[in-house]
Amino acid sequence: MRVFSNPCSLNCRDATSRIFSRRWLLVFSLCPGAATRTPRHDEFATMGTASMRTADTDFDVRLTAASMLSDGIRLFELQSATAAPLPAFEAGASLAVHLAPGLTRHYSLLDDPATRGRYRIAVKRESPSRGGSEAMHGLQVGRILRVSLAPNNFPLRPGPGSTLLLGAGIGITPLLSMAHQLARDGRDFRLVYYCREARDLHLFDDLLDPRWGERVEKHASRLGPPTRERLAQLAGTLPAATQVYACGPAGFIDTARTRLEPRLGPGQFFEERFQADPAQAGGDGFSVQLGAQGEVLWVPGDKSIVQVLREAGVAVETSCEMGLCGTCLMRVVEGEPLHRDSYLTDPEKAEGRLIITCVSRCASGRLVLERP
Repeated sequence: MRVFSNPCSLNCRDATSRIFSRRWLLVFSLCPGAATRTPRHDEFATMGTASMRTADTDFDVRLTAASMLSDGIRLFELQSATAAPLPAFEAGASLAVHLAPGLTRHYSLLDDPATRGRYRIAVKRESPSRGGSEAMHGLQVGRILRVSLAPNNFPLRPGPGSTLLLGAGIGITPLLSMAHQLARDGRDFRLVYYCREARDLHLFDDLLDPRWGERVEKHASRLGPPTRERLAQLAGTLPAATQVYACGPAGFIDTARTRLEPRLGPGQFFEERFQADPAQAGGDGFSVQLGAQGEVLWVPGDKSIVQVLREAGVAVETSCEMGLCGTCLMRVVEGEPLHRDSYLTDPEKAEGRLIITCVSRCASGRLVLERP
């Protein structure tokens, strides 16, 4: 393992299949001045359905161990609550934990997908919390939890070249299962971890396989050049056939993509990003009308479409509320959505017929949406 003193949150899926036959209409009118930033998420358009994973049936697990990796990150070990083995999962997959009615959160599975005796997840306590991380940090060992395997929106792809895994902070978590899978398959890979403080360099050491050795690099930005400079240096060393999988905050993902993507072949950069709280990622307010004669609602800049609809008594199913899982997906009948999610593919976003309503907004004067 190499430790350096300076630095270097989706398969091919048919998103429209998640829209059901019962529908109602929403009409959105946009006020001027809305934000225009749109995160990107690349995918292989030619991947077959074998790469897709639908959500598994709910099942029960027992919290058998919990420990603090740092002041804000808690590691959980979960085992089957019955004699049955745990369902198999894919590298990059996440576990949906159903904490309470209307409160489901997704956490990346850390271990080798070949492991069937336990699941491990790491949860960072957010401040302020939207409920999920606070509830997880309050769980006691012995608690029975209802869970399910979430659709894998961040899978490994086949390819002849090497693989570069880039993680910032707790964004390393989905990359750990990928590293296990790549090592077992005999594929060449590097795992590069970025953090801010020197004290965090060894935060996840106990989760790394010592056999990975020199394949693992760690960088603390407080001790050297900015991460963007290290990423620029890294780009110069990458063969064009390299596949890059990056996970972390939006700013880190954007920087990594800007620095590395021009060096890569088409469709070789894959990401899973942590979205900001919808209440903090808004923009100018806009009006919402349910149906041609429906009540006009105001969506302020510090609230999401989903939040306003719920306040008006409209039931909207959600899970992650970060633009990652697609549970709140709706069909766009008219208008142009402003995409802020990491669920839809680039072609789906360009087509403009779908929207993730927990984070995305409106980029035109009017949107008409369909939802069961």
